[in-house]
Amino acid sequence: MTLEGADRRRTVMGRTAVVLGLLVYATLLAAAWWAVVHLLPDQITLQAFGRTKVVGDVHNRIVTGIGLVAAILPTALWIEALVVGWERSSVRALIFNPTQSMRTDLAVLVLGQGHVLELVGKVMMLGASMISGLVIRDWIAARTGFAVDPSGLPLALQVVIYFYVYTFFDYWTHRLDHTRFFWPIHRYHHSAEDFCVVTSARQHPATFSAIFVINLPLAILGRRLR
Repeated sequence: MTLEGADRRRTVMGRTAVVLGLLVYATLLAAAWWAVVHLLPDQITLQAFGRTKVVGDVHNRIVTGIGLVAAILPTALWIEALVVGWERSSVRALIFNPTQSMRTDLAVLVLGQGHVLELVGKVMMLGASMISGLVIRDWIAARTGFAVDPSGLPLALQVVIYFYVYTFFDYWTHRLDHTRFFWPIHRYHHSAEDFCVVTSARQHPATFSAIFVINLPLAILGRRLR
């Protein structure tokens, strides 16, 4: 076997292993989701210090709380490894040779998913991030009798509408962030020295342009944003 043939064989075997790993992980994730739905109640009552707290919508909270970390992120890492190969993949670098820049990206991702940055952002922005587009939507409906709400449409059509609305406002948010007024905060997003799949999570906690340019329009459309 020639050297070129051996390299090709290793590449094929490596990508096959990545695909099999993704299938195994997807199976385990599906089993975990089944267990959550069938074994965990959707409403939990907590008691502590003489107080009672009822937590509802537990299943949805679990999905939205850990969905990115448990499903979307691993899938993205696997797809990247499949395309570029194990040696050049982000998952290999993050596990075996993470740089300081990558560690920062991971820290920001974890803090973001733990809603720590969200809390910091609310403090730094003096509560501006708590503005609710749902309130604006209800205010418009009360005064005009017209409610902007695609929820009655077929799910596939809702996905298309929200995707294009989000993409449109996300583009203009990024353009706005590159102006001289917002760049001092946004430049942190571009400060990474090494790049990997999680680099896009690097956001300054005081970033607020997306709240007005993305979150409010989507919330007015009836999309609940966390």
